[in-house]
This record gives sequence, C-alpha cells and structure tokens, in this order.
Amino acid sequence: MLTLPARQRRKNIVNPCWVSLGYNPLSLCFLDLNVLPMKKKYYWTCAFFLGLLFACNEEDDVLPKIQLVAPTAVSQVRYADDTYPNDSTDIRFVASGAWRAEVHCISPENSEISVSATWLQLSQYAGDSAGEYMLRITTRRNFSGRDRKAKIKISCGGEVVEILVEQRCCKRDGISLQRVQTIRFRDDLGPAYRSCYNTVNREGALYFSYDNDDRVVHIFDEIHGQAPVRDTVFAESYVVNYSFSPELQVKCLQRTSVRENIVDEEEVQYTFMANEQGLPEQVVESHAGYSKAYLLHYTDEKRLQDFRLSASGHHQPYAVHFDYVQNWLQAWEIQEVGDSVARRLSAPESVLYPHHYPTATLNLNPYGLYSFLTNQSYNIFALAGLLGEGSERLLEAIPTATWRPIHYPDQDYFDRYEVVPVFYPDVKQEPNPYGLQPVAYTFDEKGRLSTMTITEHYAYGVTGCEIYVGDELKVEDQPAHGYAYEIKNVKWYKVGEQQNRRTYFIEYQE
Repeated sequence: MLTLPARQRRKNIVNPCWVSLGYNPLSLCFLDLNVLPMKKKYYWTCAFFLGLLFACNEEDDVLPKIQLVAPTAVSQVRYADDTYPNDSTDIRFVASGAWRAEVHCISPENSEISVSATWLQLSQYAGDSAGEYMLRITTRRNFSGRDRKAKIKISCGGEVVEILVEQRCCKRDGISLQRVQTIRFRDDLGPAYRSCYNTVNREGALYFSYDNDDRVVHIFDEIHGQAPVRDTVFAESYVVNYSFSPELQVKCLQRTSVRENIVDEEEVQYTFMANEQGLPEQVVESHAGYSKAYLLHYTDEKRLQDFRLSASGHHQPYAVHFDYVQNWLQAWEIQEVGDSVARRLSAPESVLYPHHYPTATLNLNPYGLYSFLTNQSYNIFALAGLLGEGSERLLEAIPTATWRPIHYPDQDYFDRYEVVPVFYPDVKQEPNPYGLQPVAYTFDEKGRLSTMTITEHYAYGVTGCEIYVGDELKVEDQPAHGYAYEIKNVKWYKVGEQQNRRTYFIEYQE
C-alpha cells in the first residue's frame, strides 16, 4: 500500500497521480519527485523509466522477419552482355528464420507472370536458418532483341521483399545483340587430299529456331556432298523440349536422317539431368535399343570442366578435360577411344589467343563447331547452348585430327611367292609444335563474328612398298580371293605441300 508523504498528509492534499497509478504507468510523469525522500525518489525514478518501457505499443517490439541490407538496390539494370555477378547487383538481406527465393517474369505490360525467368539465376534459392545472406545474380546474354524484366521475391515468415531486375537488349554502347539464325559451312580441300581419299568438297548449313526465353528449340542440319556418294544429301533435325522440376531439367532431341531421297527416320533421344544452374550433369543417349551416358562437370563460372563418356557394353570410355586460367581456356586433355593415357594439349597464350577476340557477340558456343569437344565433326549440344560456356575469348588454335586411314592397296594376288612393287598417292599432316590447327576470325561492321576458317596443312606425295605374296589362301577354300600377302619396305616420297580449309559463315536474325 502506498503512503502519502508527511507534508501532503498534513495538508491533506491528494496528488491526482495516485488515483491513476494503478491504471497507467505513464501517470508517473505527473509525480512531483521533489516531495519524496531521497531513497523513495530513487525508487520512483526507476519506476518512471520502467513505465516508459512497458508503455510502448506491443507491435513496436516486433522486428521485420526479412529485411534488405544496404547497398542492395530494389531496382537494378543490367545490359545485354552483362552475365556475371558483381558487387553492385548483389542482394544482401537478414532473415529471422527459414527463407525462400523465387524469380518470375514481368510482361512488357509490367504485369507479373508465374513463369520462372530462365535467363536470370540466383546463387541460392533457400535457407533453413536465421542470419545474414548474400545472393549473387547471374544473367544470360540478351539476344532476344527486346528489354526483359524479372522480379525476385524473397519470403520469410509470411513477409516478402522484392527486387526488380531489368536487362536491356543492347550493350552499353547502344548496339543490340542478335541471335544466330544460320551457320553455313564450305570445304575447300586440296586436290591431292581429294584424290587420295576419294572425297569431294562439302557444304551445308545449321538452321536455328528459338522460343520466347531465347532458348534453342529446333536445329536443322543439312550437308551436301557427303562422301563417298557425291550427290548425297544428309540431314538431321533436332527438336529440344524443355521441362522443369525443382531438381531436374530434361531436354530431349530427336533426329531424322534423309539420304538420296530415301527418308530414313532414325530417332535418337537425349535426356539431360541438370544441376541447379540448369546445366546438364548427365546426358543419356538412347537409340535402337541401347544407351550410353555422358557425365559433365563445370567450374564455378559455368565453364565446362569435364566431358566423359562412361563405359557401358561395347562403348569405350572417351573423355575431355579443360583447364582455365582466369576463365581463359589454356589446356585440355583428350582420351580417345582405345587410348589408355590421355593426350594433353596446351600452348602459350600468344598461340591460343594472339588477337584476344572476345565472345560476347555470339549467343552460341562456337566450340561446338570444332571436333575437340567430342569425336564428332561438331557438337550439337554445345551449339544448342546446353553444355555451359566456353572461354572468355575465341580460341585461335584448336587440336588437329591426327587419325588418317592408311591407303595400302587392297587387291587380290594369285601368283604364289610373287613380289609386287606398288606406288600410290598419299598425304601426311604437317607436324607443328603444339598439335594445333590455326583458326582465323572475321567480324562485320557491327563487331559481330562473321566467319571462322580452320586451316589444315599437309604434305602430299607417293608411298611405295613391296607386296610379298604367300602360299596360303586369304579365305580358306575360296581361291577366288587370292593368296595372303605381306607389305614390306614402305617408303614415302614427298612431292609438295597443300592445305585444306573449312569456313563457317555466321548469319544473324535481323
């Protein structure tokens, strides 16, 4: 029970604050502390500040469950060739508990669409504990010809913060990036090479179609002059279907071949199991009752690090490993089918990148046109943009194809113990210090890649040998095939030097 000070008892004065003390702690502010003894004055001072503390509105005590941290900008602009994260576009925030991030497209009318923006990716999409986080934004180059927007929503405990990201269709210099429409190629083989291998100059084209997300959805490949039939037309059609789930991205390609006006429908399906960045970590090829799998790994900058064909059944292992220095491809190891040891290829920067050409003007991976990624003439996966990015610069030297068939005479001999001298034309690839073929690039007036030319130098001449015919039939009980023989004293005579060229012509959507 509170007791009035003596002076107030004598004067029979009742301070109005006593009446309200039991109802509102703020009423302490009406108390005249000068009338209190020193000890009680101390108690009432403490009570005064405690009253102020408890008088705060209960809602004012609740901190935000998620809050952006400076210098995060809620509206960001990136240019068409901006791809990698930087400090000015990082998203920093503090969350009070588990959180989740989503990225949605914004239509040209500035309305939000539930479709995920595949051209923008975050370094992290969820967290299960409280703390301060930093998300890095990565965007694909914008070759769509139009500005595009996406909204990033980060939610925690029912609260949401939003960041709007706009990517322009042009670079900082105002020049727009454009997608590749067609890649044509033409061979210019040396006469000695054509004669030796009974082949012809070939020409063909790759035609590309895209969806609204700037992804390749169809590739049509047509080649004329496929040896050994000179009027052969060979065509392949690849259809890419995209489907998504939180852990899996599947892309299937179907192929149809047409040869000599005979439609040979041969379907091959490729299934891509992707990582969080949408890059495939496994590619399964299914065809005619068998399948084989490719395993892939990437660097933190989304560069292709390893490409490996796993051994299964009659398929032999094949692998390529790439080494980068500051995102520039510097060396690679190739393990061909049947090789027990990988072949390492490397060269100085002055050989690989003598002109330091950038790659920002091309929406496809040009390394897909070269044979060093796989043992095929070109890699359709890289051209479809499915295998990550290549180097920051255009390689101006690529590995040579070292395999050449040996053109020993193939005929039958019917005279036993005969020694027959034979001479036939032959070519040999000219050796170079690094085992690389030079690649030359040209650019148009807009700075876009226009042509790529690969040159292979070779020496041509005549190979001589002696055929020693034995006394045993080549095929038992079939004398029509003649006798078995041995080839001895093989010698090559150089006559001169020539070169083969293949030129790719890049055409863009206007």
